[in-house]
Amino acid sequence: MRPFIQDGDLITVSPLRDSPVRVGDVVLYKTADDQAIVHRVIQKTRIDSKVVFFIKGDATFGQPEKVDLKNILGRVTAIKRNGGEIKLGTKLYRIIGLLFAGLSPFSRWIYPAGSKIRSVIIKKRRSIWTNEDRLLLYCCRTKKANFPELRDMNWNIFLEKARGEGISPLVFLRLPEIVINKDAIPKYVTEELKEDYYLNAARNALIFKELGKALETFRKAGLQVIVMKGAALAEAVYGNLALRPMADVDLLVKKETLRQVDELL
Repeated sequence: MRPFIQDGDLITVSPLRDSPVRVGDVVLYKTADDQAIVHRVIQKTRIDSKVVFFIKGDATFGQPEKVDLKNILGRVTAIKRNGGEIKLGTKLYRIIGLLFAGLSPFSRWIYPAGSKIRSVIIKKRRSIWTNEDRLLLYCCRTKKANFPELRDMNWNIFLEKARGEGISPLVFLRLPEIVINKDAIPKYVTEELKEDYYLNAARNALIFKELGKALETFRKAGLQVIVMKGAALAEAVYGNLALRPMADVDLLVKKETLRQVDELL
């Protein structure tokens, strides 16, 4: 659901009760294979006297999914981000939701172009290192060193950048080790980073549990599989499953076994 919902955000999902689902709403729904997904309603129509909804992620390029009302579990009513909360029930966010829904068919062109523009802006910004940037780099160093100065630190920007780079769990562990005056770190920053750390730990524990089942199934079938990227790095490089954010699992298989792997999955 980027860019509307970002990594590290906490969302509040409320039951529908008697409130109708509207175009532009962000909803939690159940897919045909019993997955719970948060996406936006981009169209509402009636097919054979039954109301159905077409639902799609804001930056998803594929076709929307057709969903019955009975499979919509609730509506996202708030997003918690960087110590603040965004209420989606206001008139402003209702208009924004309709705008995202209207632009959804053009997402395959809009978001790649937006990403390129954002990359150019970020590159220009990175030419000027801020105190927040330097502290994040200290948190990521392989050799620990005390950070010299916390003066003029914008902690909200620091949190935003840590989450944007996917390193907030790592920062949670490293920050107390490199800062001389720990009292200078606001309590809410520590709490936000702690929350990121344990949420990521819980999510990764579930991912690795499912990965273990898949690998055992492949082993019994005599199939060779290589675990790549996030899952491999979390174990081999980070040494702590909570430190490496992962959205999915990447597996490398032989081309001739792809159909069999797909059937087993």
